[in-house]
Parts: sequence; C-alpha cells; structure tokens
Amino acid sequence: MLSRLGSHLDMAFQLVDDLLDIWGDPEITGRSAGSDLRRRQKSLPVVAVLMSGVGARFAQLMELISDRIPSCSRSRKVDAMAHYVIPPLYHPTLPRCHPDVDLINLRTMEWMRGMGFCPTTADENAVSNIMAGDLAAHWFPEQPTDRVQWISDIWCFVAHLDDLRLEVGETSPISLGRLIAQMALIVANHRTYSAESMDTPILAALYDITDRAHQLGGEVRAARYTGGFGFWLLSVLADTTDRDVLSPADFLRMRFISVGAPFMLDIANIVCPQAVSAETWHDPKFVAAGYAAMMTATLDNDMISYGKERHCADTTGKWPSASTVRFWEVGNYDTGAAFAKTADYRNRFMCLWQHLRAELRPEVSSESNTYLDALDLIIAGSLQHHLTGSRYHNPDGRHPHAVTFDINYTSACPVTDHSPPASSVAWWWDQLSRRLHRAL
Repeated sequence: MLSRLGSHLDMAFQLVDDLLDIWGDPEITGRSAGSDLRRRQKSLPVVAVLMSGVGARFAQLMELISDRIPSCSRSRKVDAMAHYVIPPLYHPTLPRCHPDVDLINLRTMEWMRGMGFCPTTADENAVSNIMAGDLAAHWFPEQPTDRVQWISDIWCFVAHLDDLRLEVGETSPISLGRLIAQMALIVANHRTYSAESMDTPILAALYDITDRAHQLGGEVRAARYTGGFGFWLLSVLADTTDRDVLSPADFLRMRFISVGAPFMLDIANIVCPQAVSAETWHDPKFVAAGYAAMMTATLDNDMISYGKERHCADTTGKWPSASTVRFWEVGNYDTGAAFAKTADYRNRFMCLWQHLRAELRPEVSSESNTYLDALDLIIAGSLQHHLTGSRYHNPDGRHPHAVTFDINYTSACPVTDHSPPASSVAWWWDQLSRRLHRAL
C-alpha cells in the first residue's frame, strides 16, 4: 500500500510540475517558464493535445508557446533569406494550370474550415499558406474540376498535419501508433463507419476523403486507393531505420515509400476519369514507369523543401525528415554537392521515365495513355508550384520569400551515367541501357 501511495504521490507531483512549467509564475515558482517545451519534452499538456486531434486546444497551446518560448518556430524571427542553387534539371514537359484554380483553392479553404482545422486566424493563415488548390491545379490541369478538388483537399489535409508535426515535434510512438491504427481502420472499412462517428477533425477529414474516393473511383480504383493509403500509413509507423548506414539505393527505396509516392499513383488513377485496366496496372514495365515518374517528383520535392526543413532544424535542433539532400549531407557532402548529387539521381530517373513512357505509348490503351500523360504533368506541375508557391518559400507562414532558389532547366538530359539508382526499376533500366543516349 505504501508503494502505491508513493507512486500516486510521485505522479501527482510530476503532473503539477508539468502544469507549472507552462502556466506557473516564475516569480513564485523560482524557475523559468517553458523549459520542457524548449526541450521538446512530451509533458502532460502536450500529450493531451496530441492525443485529442487538431482543434481549438491545439491552437491555444500553439499561441501559448508563441508567447512564452521566444526560440520556438512560431515566433522565431527570420533575419535573412536563405538562398539555394539547384543544378540543371532535365525538364522536357512545360507545366500548365487548371482554369478553375482559384475556385479549387477557395473550396479547399472552406472544406478545411468545415472540418475544424481553422479555429483561429493563425490556423487560417497556416492552411492558406499551403496553397493546396494551386498544387492540385498544376498536377492535373486537364482533369474534371471535382476530381482535382478531391486531390486538393487531400493534399491540404496531409500537408497541414505535416506542418503541425514540425511545430511541436514528433509525437510519441504510442500516440502516433494509435492515430495511425485509427486512420488505417477508417480507410480500410469506411463503409462500417459514418461521418457522425468521427470525433476529431483528423478522422472526420479522412473519412470524407475516403468516401469521396469510392464515389469518384468505383470499387476497383477505390480498392487500389485503400491498399496504397494503408501501406503508406504502415510505412510511416515503421520508419525507424538508421539511415546513416543505408546505401543510396536502399535509402531511395525507403524514401520513395515514406513520402507516399506509390500512393500518389493510386490517387492519380482516381483523378483520371477512366480507369487503367488491371492487366496494364500490374504490368512490370508500366509499374516501373510509374515508379520512375514519382521518384523524379520526390527528388524535386526534396530539393525544394530543403530550405523549409533547414529552417525547422535551425529552430528546433532536429531535422524533421530524411530528405535526399540531407542524406548526402550526413554522408559528408557539403550542401552544394548534396544538391548536385540529388539532381543527378533525379535526372537519371527522369530519363528512365521518358524512355519507358515512349515505349509504352503504342502498347497501351487510350485510358492508360491518359494516365501516363497525367504523371508527366504531375512532375512538371509539382516543380512549378513548389518554385512559386508560398509553403516552401515562407517556412513559418509569416515571412514571405524567406527561402529563394536559382534553378535552370534543360530539354536534354545532362546525365552521362545511366546505371540504375534503385533495384525497383533496375531490370527495365538494364533493358534500355544500350539505347540510352547513344550520341553521348
């Protein structure tokens, strides 16, 4: 009994200590406020907020942190612009934009408000800063507006959660695992749930997105969406690999999965009005083409997002993700050389994508060619948006143009080494190697 009493007293003391760290008066407690928050510790108030979803309580805590912790990214002053030079990128397709881009942006903001993600002006500005409608409109400039609206809502939801994660640090494995388990169940069994049963903004938004996937895609494509989303969620939960000991090929495979690139292929299949047949969808060459396209877009994103991630690392003392540029930096490359290495790999994937696409064009149906054209526009549109959209130039939502880039395009591939960067596409890479760039 004495042991239990001591345990309860110890817990009570710790809980009071957690509360005083945020709300205590330093003149009374004799200690500075916010020390746990500065060290990114998961004290009781922080854990309670993380476990409760995203809503007013999260916003209140963020405002509190902004007021009390001058070193936090919510209040950190950006004194100088960060400027990066991206090496020449092989970029043969010109980007385009959907004519309803402004309407898509507006409706996504309305959707995020309705889901409960914008309880304060600060949250409203953070969501607006994502510019999800602009990205979706550049990804799919030729597809029906309602389908582009769906992808805009998905991206805004996912990007906002990612930005919140950067603000407060990673959640504990237990809370993260519980949330991912809930999300996976809703995606896989959404027919057994209802919109009314979703008790947090995160789950309500996920249910709505999944329900619309079934409406837009039908059973076959919705099943691909379900499998892709579930696989991505599991990869997030299992992403504990010691990246320092990975080979470049192993790292690229890990990165391809962890950023949801395979899931993007399933999403693109729903956005296109006509489905790709099952036979073509599982054809090895078609699969390799999709992987090469999305790996190209992933590496573009890794280069453009580097400034935002560097800003988070400078603010919190911890890098938020293992981007490819950062992988090379950890491998003792300086920043310029890391960008050059990433651009080299990116151009090799782009070259493979262009050759596979050319070989597939006469071999597949018009529906499959529409899908391949959409992947090509995703690459072009993603890079265009990221270079002009505010999320990566305005890392904390309050300092426009805090990050800038110099970038050059080339219509001819500058790569001379076409050895395969990753074994997932190595077989088709080898099939094409004798025909690649014979003039070089």
